[in-house]
Amino acid sequence: MNTPRSQQPRPHPPSGQDGIPLRENLNTCTYTYTDMGTRTISISDDAYERLSRLKGPSNMSFSEVILKYTPPKKKLSEILKEFGPNPALADSVEEASREMRKASMREVDFDADA
Repeated sequence: MNTPRSQQPRPHPPSGQDGIPLRENLNTCTYTYTDMGTRTISISDDAYERLSRLKGPSNMSFSEVILKYTPPKKKLSEILKEFGPNPALADSVEEASREMRKASMREVDFDADA
């Protein structure tokens, strides 16, 4: 007696180690896309024209042009070295530092009635 195909029990597909059924002839494509963060900025037409001229017909992005033509971030100590010795500035920085320490170091009474 022949059982119709729709009523025949279906064999279970082979399972992997995690119990998830495996399928024969399964093609898997993995694509990893890393997108750099983007920001939208507003610039004047003049600024855009200058940036565009710096870019020229190259394949550089505007981000690459900006990074190429702007100075990298410097430490304060590097900037101060460029100015050379300046006793007045040193005294001013010391005084400001003392004032900040005084302002942040005050006695607080937590037991006082509120």
